[in-house]
Amino acid sequence: MPDTNNFKDYYKILHVRPSATLNEIKIAYRALVRKNHPDLNPDPSAEEDTKLLNEAYSVLSIPLRRKSYDQIYYQHQQNTQMVRKIEILTTIDLKKAYYGGNHRIITKEFEFDIEIPPGVEVGEIIYTQLNHYELLVTIDINPLDFIRRENQDIYLDHPVSLYTAVLGGNILVKFFDEELVINVPPGTSADQPLRIRNKGFPSFDEQDQRGNLYIRLLIRVPQNISLQEKRLFEQLLDLSESNGV
Repeated sequence: MPDTNNFKDYYKILHVRPSATLNEIKIAYRALVRKNHPDLNPDPSAEEDTKLLNEAYSVLSIPLRRKSYDQIYYQHQQNTQMVRKIEILTTIDLKKAYYGGNHRIITKEFEFDIEIPPGVEVGEIIYTQLNHYELLVTIDINPLDFIRRENQDIYLDHPVSLYTAVLGGNILVKFFDEELVINVPPGTSADQPLRIRNKGFPSFDEQDQRGNLYIRLLIRVPQNISLQEKRLFEQLLDLSESNGV
């Protein structure tokens, strides 16, 4: 008899119904063995398939063995039918997708926690078992206005003064729970995003790999300037024109 902890569906292996007669089982067995004969089927897996056919036939062709097997078979069918698969859609924020962590789900039927892996993406499915239910939780992610995600990379807009863009300097960039001091090179323009390596989202499949953070500078032009500042800008304009800039 087969190990009850390693259940095999012998009826499915022999392509017969559980109500099949002994003669039907014999006919099906012989046809499948012939199909897997090395002369007709050179596939290497055919030999393993034949072993399974012999194992199934050695049980189902003997009434006492079949009777004992049927008790296991119908118990397994009952247990399988008791486990219901339920699909659930849950929404997390971008910060949770970045760091991962515990996430509570509350529906009309269930209240349970799941662990969100860092770097999870929209559409990923997390499986969990709850009593006699197999829950398939599909992840959706709320976007943020000031942060854009593309695969594992993060794109972030950050304001910077005209003076810092021209002369260079350090700026403090905050996103999620991160605080980064970023050096802005002199002469940086808005179409030159700053790349910070390994500060993007971790890979869902390989947690030790991360994307990059790209910072696009929004250069703020001063609105209310003093007379002295205006004169200085005019001097700069004259200087740049004389240099052919």
